[in-house]
Amino acid sequence: MPNDKSAPNDGIPRSFVFKRGKVSIAAAGLIKDIRQVFQPYGFIQLKVRKGNNLKDFTAVSGILGATHMTILTSSGEGTTMRIIKLPAGPTLTFRLKDYSTMADMHKTLKTEPLPQFAMNYPSLCITAGFKNQTIKDSNPELFRALDLCKVTIQGMYPELNVAQVSLRSLKRCVLYSASDTGAITFRHYLIRQQLDADSEGLKVLLGEKRLSLGHLDTIDDISTLKLRDPRTDLERFFKDKPVKLIEMGPRYTLELIKIESGLTTGLVLYHAYITKTEEQIAQTEKKARETRGRLDKEAKREILRRRLRVEREKKEHARITKEHEKNADNLASYAAEKAGELSEPFLEPSEG
Repeated sequence: MPNDKSAPNDGIPRSFVFKRGKVSIAAAGLIKDIRQVFQPYGFIQLKVRKGNNLKDFTAVSGILGATHMTILTSSGEGTTMRIIKLPAGPTLTFRLKDYSTMADMHKTLKTEPLPQFAMNYPSLCITAGFKNQTIKDSNPELFRALDLCKVTIQGMYPELNVAQVSLRSLKRCVLYSASDTGAITFRHYLIRQQLDADSEGLKVLLGEKRLSLGHLDTIDDISTLKLRDPRTDLERFFKDKPVKLIEMGPRYTLELIKIESGLTTGLVLYHAYITKTEEQIAQTEKKARETRGRLDKEAKREILRRRLRVEREKKEHARITKEHEKNADNLASYAAEKAGELSEPFLEPSEG
C-alpha cells in the first residue's frame, strides 16, 4: 500500500496545492479538497507563510519530490487556477468558472464522506474530449493547447496500467472532460464494486475465510462450498462485474486562458484572447522548443550545482568531525596524564 513517505526520487508525481493572496472561504475549502484528491502522494499538511514565493517552492521541490504546483488566486474578476510543471514549466492558467467543495457535494447528494482508506490509494486519471474534432476544425490553436493540457494533467497522477492493475486496488478515479468549447470539467469519484442480490451476506462469509467459490458458475450458486482463502475468488467475481461510481467532490469547471513555456513566465504558447496566423504559430512552436532546450540545460546545470554543493558540505562535515575527534583524543590524553600525576604518592622531605 502506498504512503506519503515514499522516497522522493521514486518517480511518483507529487503536487503542492496552495493559495496566493486572499481567497474566499469556499476557495480555501477547495484547496483542502484538491490536496485530498492527490493523496497519498500529496502534501496535505502543507503550511504556507505569507512571505513564501514560487522560488521557495521550486527550491524545495527536488528535496520533497514535488513535480507540480496547483495555485489558486482571487481578484475582482474571479478566481484563477494555475497548474505548473516543476521545475521549469509549462504553466497552465485557467479561469475557475464554477466549483463545489466536498462539503457541498455531501450536503446536496447526501453521500458519505470520502473514506479514509480510499486516500491510501492513488486516483486513476481519466481524460475525455481532448481530441475533439469540432475544436480541431474550428480552432486548431486551442486544439493543440488542450493536448498540452491533457499531457500535463495526466502527469500529475501516478501512471496505472489498467490492463494489469487489480480492480480491488482501484478505490478512486478522477475525470477531466473537455467540452466542444474547450471548457474542462473535473469530477472525483469513489469506486465501489457491484455484487448481486446476496452481495452483503457473501462478503461477510468471505470475510470469515470459509468459502471456495472458484468452481461456481454464478454468484447465486452457493450449494457446494470448500474451505479456502477467498481472495482469489473475490478477484474472479469482481473481474467482470460493473462498478458503481459515487461522486465525492470537489467538482469544478476550468476555462483555459493562457499557457506559458516557463514557470509563470517565458514564451506564451497559447492565449485565449490573442489569435495567431499559422506562420506565427509555427514560429512560436520553434521558439518554445528552443526555450525548453535551454530550460532543460539550466535544470541539469542546477542539479549538478546542487550535487557539487552537497559533496562539498559532506567533505566539510567529515573534516570538522575528524578535527573534533582529534581534539577529543588530545583532551582525553591530557586528562589521563593529569590523572596519572595526581595518583602518584607524595614523598616526605628527608631530614637534613
